[in-house]
Amino acid sequence: MKKSKLIGVLFMLLGVISCNSNENVDKDGFEIKKTEIGEQTWSTENLNVAHFRNGDLIPEAKNIDEYFKFTQDQKPCWSYYDFDSKNDSIYGKLYNWYAVNDKRNIAPEGWRVASSSDWNQLITFLGGSDVAAGKLKSTEPNLWILQSDQINDTYGFSAKPGGFLHVFSDMGDGFSSLKRVGAWWSSTEVNENIANSIWMYSGNEYSSETEMKISEELKYFAMSVRIILDSESKRAPNEKSSKEDEVETKIMTYKWCECSDMCYSLFIDEKGNEYNFGDISNQNNIDFQCYPNNSEGTVTDDLREQKFKVTFIKVSTTDFELVKIVPAL
Repeated sequence: MKKSKLIGVLFMLLGVISCNSNENVDKDGFEIKKTEIGEQTWSTENLNVAHFRNGDLIPEAKNIDEYFKFTQDQKPCWSYYDFDSKNDSIYGKLYNWYAVNDKRNIAPEGWRVASSSDWNQLITFLGGSDVAAGKLKSTEPNLWILQSDQINDTYGFSAKPGGFLHVFSDMGDGFSSLKRVGAWWSSTEVNENIANSIWMYSGNEYSSETEMKISEELKYFAMSVRIILDSESKRAPNEKSSKEDEVETKIMTYKWCECSDMCYSLFIDEKGNEYNFGDISNQNNIDFQCYPNNSEGTVTDDLREQKFKVTFIKVSTTDFELVKIVPAL
């Protein structure tokens, strides 16, 4: 082979290698390593980017006062655990929920922040919340304080205990639980102040080391983030999403609302099936009547029933996402 042709072939090979190696590398240099778990494709590391998808910078909070200000103003930001960059390469960044939910997208192209229904699907596939964490936790030495033979990282998810940052909470302001707790935001909003979060523990009197649970937390917290491959990117042009297939509209009777600071209500369809859509306060500008509970937990006032036309998405057998609600004529 002539020397010029050999050089050309070498450049072509180098070009192929370069393209393949950078295929899953974000503009921040964050390489998206992935694993297939059931029908889902997850990243195997906590998100570690400092820019939104469009290139805009996500501000760094370099101390507790800066974090307090960003979050109080409901603006996106991230921080290192303990504001120490040494924790970055191991645990990734901690983000407030306003960064997670920003319309500029914190996840790189083709990916999205996992929703609570995504996490629910994962938990179900792994056999339930009591055992799921044991199949997801990293087995890397000296990460989780408690690490028995029940921890096996079956699918290479490599969950790490990156702790979290809390402000405006009963715990005061500061970082907590590095090496003891893994905490991740979901993209699912519960109400104006709260979003769903996912928790794993090292094991204590309140939980086991294999337990994994979906909870509700103040948006003011800073947590890790995991991303999932967006099904839209894998779908054929004319293929409908599973969510689109599961949109339903039913006439339902509004039964009651258990009150504290939020309005949680029960709806019953014409077949007697019950649906709880979470906090529906002021949904679609409808003034839902909340009935206060007494000390026994029962409603103190007579209940008023009202019929509504409800459009919703069935995410799972127990998880429903409200799309639209209007009074039934």
